[in-house]
Amino acid sequence: MKKTSLLLMAVLLVFVISCANNSDPIVSSLLDGTQWRLAGWTLSSLNPADFTITAKFTAGRISGNSGVNTYGGPYQTGPGNAFSVGPLASTEMGGPETATRAEGAFMTLLGQAKFYKIVDGMLMLYDNYKNESLILEATTGATNSGDRADIVTVKERHEAELMAIPGVVGVGIGERDGTEVIVVYVEKWTREIAREVPDTLEGYLVLIDVTGPIIAN
Repeated sequence: MKKTSLLLMAVLLVFVISCANNSDPIVSSLLDGTQWRLAGWTLSSLNPADFTITAKFTAGRISGNSGVNTYGGPYQTGPGNAFSVGPLASTEMGGPETATRAEGAFMTLLGQAKFYKIVDGMLMLYDNYKNESLILEATTGATNSGDRADIVTVKERHEAELMAIPGVVGVGIGERDGTEVIVVYVEKWTREIAREVPDTLEGYLVLIDVTGPIIAN
């Protein structure tokens, strides 16, 4: 009986170690590292420009100002252009009646958002029936401002420093949901690489793509 118990413990230990060594990498969202401000919504009775309503996406979490209070919580994207948030926590300060109404509407529409799209520096959120519900304009990280350098210049400017990161085998330019992004190719995903590779470079999103070793012909 004792030998059987020891054998079961050994098998369990091997299983745990195997799971730890083969765990899936954390996949970066296209939204991570971006910040937005509400620019439009389905409510015709309230002008979003009259309120400070923002959203910031960082490492799988959304946070910001909802008009009166601050809020925060997890969010997810994918597969495809699927989008969801929650559960969200919020402070409980009081405010003007119109701002409170705007806040309630925003939080409701944000919670109902099921799909997203980035078009010309605007984040579009859609409900479960794919009706457009919220429009947010980029403040950092996803703008298409004519004042910034083109993506090829930015990629070339930072390529040497990116290639100096251990495990990086290449740097390129790609596209995600109609938005140009800088792609860092790595042999395998590691937490060290995830820490070293920036989320954005000069306003362009940076994504990590695991390719394995690149062998020159």
